[in-house]
Amino acid sequence: MRSASSVCALMAALSLGAAGREQTRTAHAHRHGDTHGARAGATDGDGVLNGLHVHYSITSDPRLPSPGKGRGTPLFHADVAYLLGAPASSRHAVAGACMVMGNHAVTTVCRLEAGAPSRYDACRSDQREKVARTRQMAGRAFCRLAWLSVRRGNAMSNPIIERIQREVGVPDLVDVLVERLNPTDLQSLLLEVYRRRAAGVTPSQLLERYERDRFARPSDLAPSVMTDVDHLVWSLLPDHYAALELSPVCPLGTNAAIATVDQNKVVTTIRNSEVVADATNVLALECAARRRRLLRGNPHSRERVRLCASHRLLRGQAYQSPRALSHFRLLGLCAAGRDEGSFRFETTSLVEQIGFYAQLLREATHLGYAVDRVRVAVTDLTQGRREQALHGHVLEPLKAAYPGILCDVDPNRETGRGYYVGACFHLYATNAAGTEYELIDGGFTTWTQHMLHNAKERLLISGLGIDLLCGQFHAAPADDG
Repeated sequence: MRSASSVCALMAALSLGAAGREQTRTAHAHRHGDTHGARAGATDGDGVLNGLHVHYSITSDPRLPSPGKGRGTPLFHADVAYLLGAPASSRHAVAGACMVMGNHAVTTVCRLEAGAPSRYDACRSDQREKVARTRQMAGRAFCRLAWLSVRRGNAMSNPIIERIQREVGVPDLVDVLVERLNPTDLQSLLLEVYRRRAAGVTPSQLLERYERDRFARPSDLAPSVMTDVDHLVWSLLPDHYAALELSPVCPLGTNAAIATVDQNKVVTTIRNSEVVADATNVLALECAARRRRLLRGNPHSRERVRLCASHRLLRGQAYQSPRALSHFRLLGLCAAGRDEGSFRFETTSLVEQIGFYAQLLREATHLGYAVDRVRVAVTDLTQGRREQALHGHVLEPLKAAYPGILCDVDPNRETGRGYYVGACFHLYATNAAGTEYELIDGGFTTWTQHMLHNAKERLLISGLGIDLLCGQFHAAPADDG
């Protein structure tokens, strides 16, 4: 009988492959649906990846058959085989390049970025903002697909997976299960596997597992404390924000497909779903679904969708800090809409969300929370092009509304670059022990642009760690030692 750890390792490889297959199918469908296919000839350009200069060339060879409309298969060449945003006319070529040149791209990405980071920042400072944003979106799409292939390759080189396949005598076992079984058949197979394993669990074994399972341990915080925070949140939430009670699970690939988070950091179920690891990802899905309905009625609709949820998340990775829990409560906000010009959607949404958090932290003091020296740090991710707008239309209104809060631009922030676009922000606060914590993180993403295939879409996400607030700022904070 296979050990439980072997089954878990195999499950992890299957979830990586399944999530990857869904993303590849999406890219393939997107490519087929693009009526503005790759044009004959070549498109050249230059970009910068973390300080590394890159030159790329996208060509369409009319002699080769094309799976899309017309003739010509796009080929991709670059001095580091890495794409940093293609012009709008070459978006067709971006997806096609990954399909045609996938192996070459994967090999080069592995050489270029030892350690394989999953977040990238691509920009063109000499382009107008509209063109640069389109280039960035196309480049990120290619980056995600290439990095996906790297992850799948790494999964297959996992010694645990190799040992399992060797012992069962099927060297391509994972490929067989991922590629040859449709999702419902794989689900039926795994359901039977775990039904048999559950039938063999005794009550004493169950108790032993419960006592050592980091996913199953209850929170140390009193439910009443978190409930009081939730009540405060709902009392202060602006009327145009709709509060949702999210499902405990979301579709398989919710994190890997839009946030480029490794599937191994997510708890995957055997029913083609995963336990919610980030509420903002799910809120973004709901925002995209509601925006799509609006766009069907009016293709140029600017009506905003604003959603909020307080949800307990479960993360799969093992944290080094003994204070870090595998599950914690997060307050997430999402605002989705259409580009309104002059950075208007971005600035008004930032004031809206940051102002809500500032008021929440101020009112939390009436519940016994020692929240002191709150400060807002906003970062311009457009190489300074939006710094003036952030000063005049975000920081100044916040300073006027909340005079006790320090608001400033943080040009030195490194985290989140490549994950966020346009602008991002942090809110910090100091507790009674004099320790400053980063409580809130937020920024703009391209998730709804990719889901709706519309570069005009805008999305601001943010989150507050409720467990961190309750544990370190309540009247009886947790020990810092």
